[in-house]
Amino acid sequence: MSTSGVGLQVDLPGLSSLVFNLGAAGLKKYAQAGVHAHTLLCMGEIAETCPACPVYRREINDCRQQQRKQSILLYKFVEIGTASNFIADELLKNRAGENILALMSTILPILSEDDCDMFILRLFEACGVDAAKTPGFGQLQAFRGAVSPLAQKTAFKDRAFQYHVLLSQLQPEMVHRLHSSLPDNDTLVKLVLLFQRLDQEDHQHILSYQGWAGAAWVIAYARHILGLPVCVLRTSQDSVPINGEYQNARVLVYLTDDEPRCELLVAGFAKELIVPLPQDDRSHQHWMVDLKDVNLYDLYLPPDPVLHLAISDLMRALTLNLITGLVNQLDVREDWQRGQSQLESYLSYCLPRIRQRAFTVLDKMGFRMSSNTETDR
Repeated sequence: MSTSGVGLQVDLPGLSSLVFNLGAAGLKKYAQAGVHAHTLLCMGEIAETCPACPVYRREINDCRQQQRKQSILLYKFVEIGTASNFIADELLKNRAGENILALMSTILPILSEDDCDMFILRLFEACGVDAAKTPGFGQLQAFRGAVSPLAQKTAFKDRAFQYHVLLSQLQPEMVHRLHSSLPDNDTLVKLVLLFQRLDQEDHQHILSYQGWAGAAWVIAYARHILGLPVCVLRTSQDSVPINGEYQNARVLVYLTDDEPRCELLVAGFAKELIVPLPQDDRSHQHWMVDLKDVNLYDLYLPPDPVLHLAISDLMRALTLNLITGLVNQLDVREDWQRGQSQLESYLSYCLPRIRQRAFTVLDKMGFRMSSNTETDR
């Protein structure tokens, strides 16, 4: 008995205040709707994960006003309409509830019942919500049925379809069925979490979505739910602005036939993202340079013809001294060769070729060796 009492203490304060505000009539409407009061408290756990812009939240309230007018006209269904939409009225009392209704309006009209329930449960898991604060399947079905009439009245599904038609016209070679405009559940959960970060971090990141499947849903969600500028790219240089140019877009949609992939990119210029780091002197060792593509002289020294000629002469003299000294050190004769001084050693024979090869390397490095090569043979 003590164990059950401790488990209920988590939600007792919220439930007690909710019961006090609703009264007996409110609890009766909860019972008629089939949704427990604890379920609304649980849905509030993911309210911050799915923000909505003020324009769309106002649109949901306008849809609810139109729904009330229709309930008054249909006298026989007034009691049923009041019971099922009482949950929507409670959610519309605060911003957290409006965020939940905004999220439900993006999935209820386009997903099947099973996919919708699985998406909500995976979103709870991705947010790290405790199991005691996660609704069960029965309550999810009741909650879905309660807010479904209002979610169906929103224009999100129509906008997603219009964007699907637009994307089909932009790339007619990609023939896809209508359901290809929707991402799968795993991609949906990842998108909602990335959109949350994008909404919280002001102009620090850009969401990049690559793939055809789900592109229409991403455009509709980003533009109408969050109010973000969106731009579509058919190629790296062919952009189609939706409600924002490529330079100021917060969401970029790349129309590719690959598997859907979404990620956040850091917004800014390349020079702002380069961070100089101190380097160890050992990092400059053991480098190899392709002399066909790199002119070391032009890379390190200013373009001065007089200086260029003087440094070239200096490099030529140093190279000659270095080669001659190296040959003299290696050209050691034995005692039995001293009587045959008229014979030239192999290194002395190869000395002109060694000089020519050294001058060729220096010439390719940018030093002027062509005019002095013939005189040094």
